[in-house]
Amino acid sequence: MTITLTSFGQTTWKSLDDIPKKWIMLERDSLGYLVYDPCNGGTPVITIDSGYVTIYWRLDAPSKLVINKFTRLTGNRSFYINAADQGGNMEFTAILKNDRQVLALWTFGDFKWVMTPYENKEKFRQVDNPCPTEMKPENQFLPVEY
Repeated sequence: MTITLTSFGQTTWKSLDDIPKKWIMLERDSLGYLVYDPCNGGTPVITIDSGYVTIYWRLDAPSKLVINKFTRLTGNRSFYINAADQGGNMEFTAILKNDRQVLALWTFGDFKWVMTPYENKEKFRQVDNPCPTEMKPENQFLPVEY
């Protein structure tokens, strides 16, 4: 499936329904962005569905938060979500940073994740760190550039 700027939402983030529903975290190295499959755990993903934001962490159990508020920011290129679970409120912002690669910077809590819509992940290098019999160190990547 080809993701265009229109389907990505460059001009259509007018409501929560217009935002891609599943996002995958990207890492960056000297060659650019990539999808990293770690030895221990999974690649982080964020979903937006049926009034919830769910964060699928690398190692920990998913965090499912009820969306309290959605606000479009700076035109249609960014948005804000306020969501809560039993632990309290969390604020999310997502800003479209690169139209060509379809990259968005998600910030929430102490985290900054560069993400792309899930259906766009095949456009990036896939880097696997398999460990079928024993644990091994995870690859190290460059920090978030935005």
